[in-house]
Amino acid sequence: MSSFLQQIAERILQDKIPVENHMVILPTRRAAGAMKQIIGRKKSGTYWLPQFTTIDDWACTISRMQKAHQLDIQFACYEAYREVLGQKSSDISAFFSWVDVLISDFNDIESHCIDPQLLFKELRDYTDIEHFSFLNEPLSEKQENYRNFWRALPTIHHKLKDKLVAQNHGYAGLIMQQALSKWPQYAASLKDTRIVVAGLNALTEAEFKLLKRMQDENLGNVYFDADDWYLQNEMNHAGLFIRRIIKRGLGEVIRTEAALHERPLVINQAAALNRIDLCDLTASYINSLSDDDLNETAVVLANENLLVPLLNHLPEKIKKVNITMGLSAGNSNFAQWLQSLFKLHESATIEKGLPVFTVEYLQQFAGHPFVADMKCPAFEIDSYKTFIAKEEAASICKMSWISILLGHWSGSLDCLEAISASIAQIELEIADDKQPDLSLQMALEGIHALRLIITRLNTYSETKEFTLNTISNIISSAIKRTQLSIPGEPYEGLQIMGMLETRTLGFKNLIVMPVNEGSLPKKASIESFIPFEIRRYHHLPGKKEKESVYSYLFYRLLSHSIHANCLYMLDADDPAGGEKSRYLVQLEYELAKENKQLTFFSSSLKNIVSIDNQELTITKSPEVLATIREYLKRGLSASGINNYLQCPLEWYYKTVLHLDEPDQGKELDHALYGTIVHSTLEILFKDLERHIISAETIDAMLPCVSALVDAEFNKHEKSRYFETGINRIHFERAKNMVTGYLQSEKKLIEDGDKVKFIDAEIAFDHDIIIATPNDAVEVKIKGFADRIEERNGAIRIVDYKTGRVDIKDLNLKEFAVDEFRKKTKSLQLLLYQWLGGIHYPNQKIETQIISLPAPSIRNLMPTKGIDTVDDRMAFENTISEIVNEMLNPEIQIVKNPDYKHSAFEGESNTTY
Repeated sequence: MSSFLQQIAERILQDKIPVENHMVILPTRRAAGAMKQIIGRKKSGTYWLPQFTTIDDWACTISRMQKAHQLDIQFACYEAYREVLGQKSSDISAFFSWVDVLISDFNDIESHCIDPQLLFKELRDYTDIEHFSFLNEPLSEKQENYRNFWRALPTIHHKLKDKLVAQNHGYAGLIMQQALSKWPQYAASLKDTRIVVAGLNALTEAEFKLLKRMQDENLGNVYFDADDWYLQNEMNHAGLFIRRIIKRGLGEVIRTEAALHERPLVINQAAALNRIDLCDLTASYINSLSDDDLNETAVVLANENLLVPLLNHLPEKIKKVNITMGLSAGNSNFAQWLQSLFKLHESATIEKGLPVFTVEYLQQFAGHPFVADMKCPAFEIDSYKTFIAKEEAASICKMSWISILLGHWSGSLDCLEAISASIAQIELEIADDKQPDLSLQMALEGIHALRLIITRLNTYSETKEFTLNTISNIISSAIKRTQLSIPGEPYEGLQIMGMLETRTLGFKNLIVMPVNEGSLPKKASIESFIPFEIRRYHHLPGKKEKESVYSYLFYRLLSHSIHANCLYMLDADDPAGGEKSRYLVQLEYELAKENKQLTFFSSSLKNIVSIDNQELTITKSPEVLATIREYLKRGLSASGINNYLQCPLEWYYKTVLHLDEPDQGKELDHALYGTIVHSTLEILFKDLERHIISAETIDAMLPCVSALVDAEFNKHEKSRYFETGINRIHFERAKNMVTGYLQSEKKLIEDGDKVKFIDAEIAFDHDIIIATPNDAVEVKIKGFADRIEERNGAIRIVDYKTGRVDIKDLNLKEFAVDEFRKKTKSLQLLLYQWLGGIHYPNQKIETQIISLPAPSIRNLMPTKGIDTVDDRMAFENTISEIVNEMLNPEIQIVKNPDYKHSAFEGESNTTY
């Protein structure tokens, strides 16, 4: 079976025009290399090869323009923007946060030959209708600026084009548009040259018009590679673009000799748990191939981030491998280390002109894998510290190229100067390594890109106005676009390539990974200022078109193969995993029905881990039972009962043995946060015991909230910093909770509630005797009320919660252990009501939760209370049942596998 490129080569060789007078336009340089090999095998003697190029390079030749660097386009666009809007323009950092979207839209306008005046008028009308047409009041300054921006877009676009064309530079769409306008001069210079365009699929309108002119003037031919199975099926998006192009009279389809639904084909779809298993599975398929088969095999990566793990898992027998795809330096340890550097500085505070760093971010920066790649000694920071000064940080991170980066950056220029000095030293150290590994090779490529981008940034006076975040984004974007070339033999051994690099190529054996939704097809995210309706009207590419590109690439590969392994991941937590691709479903349920020669296998390799399946248990030895009895004598609270019902093992470690939970780091934990809020409310009401609370009383409290919350934060947690970051958010949220609660109280009082404050943060308890099968045990039942008040004639015990509570959490059907296990908050309120009835006899006792995030919701009371003697007995019997279970030596203390908040881990079969 002749391949697509072989058929193109035959046509070139059979043409009356000499081979050397042909210009061949192919999608990739890899395709050009393959074509040269084919012609070399078919033609003998001495001869000149055709000229090979890509359509983008061809457009540059015709237009006599070069593709501009993205940063140069961004700055040129900013100049045009400032010239048009003047003082009403945004600062440069804000502009750079959205300029790429604007440039992409400009590129779409040129690429698809849209009249810019018409489109910008539609945009202006659309925004007027959408945002301003129904307003009755004059526009605010912000609204007026927004409207002016849309009205200025045509002029900004025009000025940007003029600037770039004057420099003979441009973006892809502009270059193609200029090529279209300069076609007559170029066509006149061709003389005896014959142009052959082969293997393209999705064409922009400008590309289509350029190729149509070439064809109509009989200067060349356009050939498409397609299979009848998807080309003739209007519902299959793989043939979408070629069907559209052929209907408009451009090109010729060179069909595969036997369509997908007419020839033998073996497809194996295999699932792996995660990306490591996926690479192991790929390696096992590669290992099973003979040397001859390896030369006809391609591993195609739908997610190019899998390249490095795949290379680390290749079988030892693979001696020759060619990688036809860019290995993005953006995925390197070096690029991630740079991001950690910016995080470190963005989180730093300045004291006496020097930075004070957050230890957490310093550890991420100086302990990063890239630092280990550079063979730097490990460093240690005292775990109790939250912040560390620059001098101490520099003494810990002894490498000079690290210390350079720990100075104070007063602005973007300081940042760029420090990074330049540091990477110069890094480069020298890597150069001393005679055989740098792949990680360091990628770092060198990243350093090269970084140096170029810093040089460019230093040429612009506006750079000094950039924020660190903007500089970080520019650097990250530049490094992501940098591709590391790995040398290899392109025509021998195993071929590894990305999806786009497979165009025009065919392989007998395929391994495609991962064939998951989100990778095949890739998620079609379209960022644009042009609304969907207008994009669709002007036939600009949308989600359907972007997905069709990947559909074509996948099905075209299959149409040139005999055996295909399509591997996917089951791990939903992996960005590339979870659900297998819709293309596999189409093959299984559509192609299999039409092609009786199709052999379709399904298999799965799930991660098998050897584990001890025995339950994590603590046997209730006499010593353990004695510890539990002592605990019951000290006091059994609602939280203790709930801990036991949720996870007995957690209860034993945390509540019975009083083991401290591990420190969760620099962020304020939930328990301490609740303590701070509760303490603030206690202080606000502490001098009002037995006082009637009025609206004026609340008004006097409100101005004190901020200072009290601040004092409580500093009192309870001195080691954490609350001026910035997540702890600042906690601080502001605590103030809002307390203020919101006071305001809701004031409203209820103004609406008629009669409230007498009794006390706050009150501990109360009661001893009971509980019979067990062998004896009786004394149990102290205790509670700790956040607030006790008399409201509208009833004693009310209030429990504050800093989290959300739903009324369904309090919907109790009966007093039973299983019900309490499901409705833990009900148990707490009922225990308070039970204790309240003892301490306040002959009075109506109510219990209530106040959810401080929504303090106006005051119906959070148990649906079933202790209102009668029978209720009291039923409640006490349930508590007795729980205590008997705690003391039953036949019931071991086990970990609840479904408990999601475990803080402690024990040892299997431990006996105390």
